[in-house]
Amino acid sequence: MTNRVFLPDKLFIRFILLLLFLTTELAFTLPPDHLELRFKTENHNTNIHFDIPQNWQIKILNNSPDQKIVLKISSDEKIENRDLQCSLPKNSGLSDFKVLPFKPQSLLLVLNLKEPLEFGWKNKSQLQLEVHDRAFRDPAEREYLRGLEFQQAGDLNKALSAYRKAVFLNRKHGNAYFKAAQIRFRFKQYHLAEINFKHALRLNCDSLTLYRDMANFYRAYGKTDLAEKYRKIYQDHQPPRPRLASAQPEDSIAEKSVIVQKTTLTKEETK
Repeated sequence: MTNRVFLPDKLFIRFILLLLFLTTELAFTLPPDHLELRFKTENHNTNIHFDIPQNWQIKILNNSPDQKIVLKISSDEKIENRDLQCSLPKNSGLSDFKVLPFKPQSLLLVLNLKEPLEFGWKNKSQLQLEVHDRAFRDPAEREYLRGLEFQQAGDLNKALSAYRKAVFLNRKHGNAYFKAAQIRFRFKQYHLAEINFKHALRLNCDSLTLYRDMANFYRAYGKTDLAEKYRKIYQDHQPPRPRLASAQPEDSIAEKSVIVQKTTLTKEETK
């Protein structure tokens, strides 16, 4: 007795393939029935994409910058408070998150940040939120930003320490050299200030005030030729000022009034 092998016909195979295709497409196109988060880190930002059902809405409740992002998620129907399972990206400004019940038809999603950061909608229609957390992917930039905060607060010693750490982590950080030079100049550490200024200049520091500060530094340091050199460079890089209409001298205004008076008298005399 011979065994027969059953071979499906071409029509049956096509039907099976079509069924598999439709099943796969539906799996990808059906909207989610709960909240899901997807993260993508870029050079300057961390992008957060929200996958939610079509009848749900998301609204940011707090203002940027802040150390947390509070979002209200609402719907026309009752929202089941499910556990949100996702892992946060490494080297980002995100610390943790939690979902809090708010009302039967809404809940709160709180994204905690490692420090106060700027955030906002990158694309509201596609529910993409961005967090400006570049410093957490660049340790040198993080120290530089800390230095700016200390310098603005008037704590120059801590600011200088942060700039030195930034330079240690990135020897090509021209802006950190420049800000350190400003503080050295303030402390009258002229030799170290000059070294920092030269490093900033060599590394193409993108601040126009570098030339102004170098001119002031060399003037105080007694090197007037260099002070004049950088003063001229600073002035040459300034945008042209709009020209104001020249005011008429008082004499010409007085002459016009005399002419008007004479013309009036002449008309009266001819009547």
